[in-house]
Amino acid sequence: MKLVRVTWDDAEDPTGDIWVEDADLDRFIAERSCSVVSVGFLARESDRYILLVADHGEDYYGRVTKIPRGMITSIDELS
Repeated sequence: MKLVRVTWDDAEDPTGDIWVEDADLDRFIAERSCSVVSVGFLARESDRYILLVADHGEDYYGRVTKIPRGMITSIDELS
């Protein structure tokens, strides 16, 4: 498996509140995105997702992260 660094825009919850006023939506959409960098082994790929794993043995995996391709801004191979 390849070791990769994935930069991606994570989904966000504006405040954690259940209800948000209309004026707050404009402010929230204008704010910068929640950019995340994840490093792991590229375990699987599909047209819609990639799967990163932080740990792996022969046929088992730990700390699996499923990232939608539409949120990914870059994938860089590290090894």
